[in-house]
Amino acid sequence: MPHRKIAAVTGGTGFVGKHLIHALVAKGYKVKALTRRSQEPVKSVEWIRGDMANIDALTQLIEGADVIYHLAGAVKAKTYKDFADINIASVVRIVQIAQEKAPKAHFIQLSSLTAREPQLSDYAMTKYLGEKALQDNARNMVWTIFRPPGIYGPGDYEILKLFKGIKLHIGAVPGSKKNRISILYVEDLVNALISAAHEKTAFSKALDIDDGHENGYSVSEFISLAARILDIKIVKIVIPMFLLKFFGFLNYLFSHVFGYIPMVTHKKVNELCFPDWICKDEHAMNFIKWKPKINLETGLLKTLKWYKQRNLL
Repeated sequence: MPHRKIAAVTGGTGFVGKHLIHALVAKGYKVKALTRRSQEPVKSVEWIRGDMANIDALTQLIEGADVIYHLAGAVKAKTYKDFADINIASVVRIVQIAQEKAPKAHFIQLSSLTAREPQLSDYAMTKYLGEKALQDNARNMVWTIFRPPGIYGPGDYEILKLFKGIKLHIGAVPGSKKNRISILYVEDLVNALISAAHEKTAFSKALDIDDGHENGYSVSEFISLAARILDIKIVKIVIPMFLLKFFGFLNYLFSHVFGYIPMVTHKKVNELCFPDWICKDEHAMNFIKWKPKINLETGLLKTLKWYKQRNLL
């Protein structure tokens, strides 16, 4: 009987992870996925209880894997150390275990386009150093890093905030209407992650990945398209960076007083207002057998349908 390929997944209960696990099972993989909480049984999925600091759980997860998808990451945290514990230290930990328990596995790490500009924030810096941690510790292991921009689709709650603002006839633009972004539909990202497994042309590469739209989109046209899909006329309001920084700093202070984890801080504003989030380095399309299939309008329509089916909008 031929060997059934085993995929080990961290971050499997997150937005991208759920889509990836579903697609891997459909492709015939056996999936082992890390989870901090009990999960409903899923055919061909073995849930392993533990977190990114649990050596025993990580060992069980990785042992015998043919491909390792490291998706887990901290997108918000109170301190730099909190970001670093997940975005850097966990990479080293998993690579070290993999070298012993799955030395022939292809290690595929989901990073972020923000890693290109590590000076902007603690998140960006730790994503950059997380990439370095993989490269510096991999030794003979094969690896690929993906640097996606904004990821959206069914299950994403960030685009939901945009749609809710548009229903109030407001299009809030951080920093400048001219700022440009790349973007990617979640199913296209997942297909790329699966296509990259065992692709020698992707070995030892850090790859940008987006929907293939040349030169990305201005923030203004992105918001205009979302408004057109909802058939709502909006007023675009540019929120100056200094004002966002003020509110971000207040949010950071309040988070320490009231004990919550802040998403938008004065450092995060540096990312939100950065003028050039366009994929421009080595692109996934040039190294793996993959092309994006979902354009922005189609992707937003699919996402909007998902929101409406669940009475979220």
